[in-house]
Amino acid sequence: MKARQAKNYKKFLIKLRHSGISERIFLSKVRMFEQNSRHPSLNFELMQTTKNLNPQIWSFRLNRQWRIMGYKIEGEFQITGITKHYDE
Repeated sequence: MKARQAKNYKKFLIKLRHSGISERIFLSKVRMFEQNSRHPSLNFELMQTTKNLNPQIWSFRLNRQWRIMGYKIEGEFQITGITKHYDE
């Protein structure tokens, strides 16, 4: 599945840097997602709180602390941001 960043990508990169995540690590996870969105280490899943929304918000693992979130639209995954992992 093709992934693309939201229009506010510069703000997104600033949040990544403040979170201690390098752009290189982020891009490597995005490439992995594009090659195989079902890769076990990504744990791609629907966020529980959005099951009744349209479009639904999905997320995949960036690391143990953070998840990349976004939504599926027209065969692509639109990345909208990162969020703390909810299992903490």
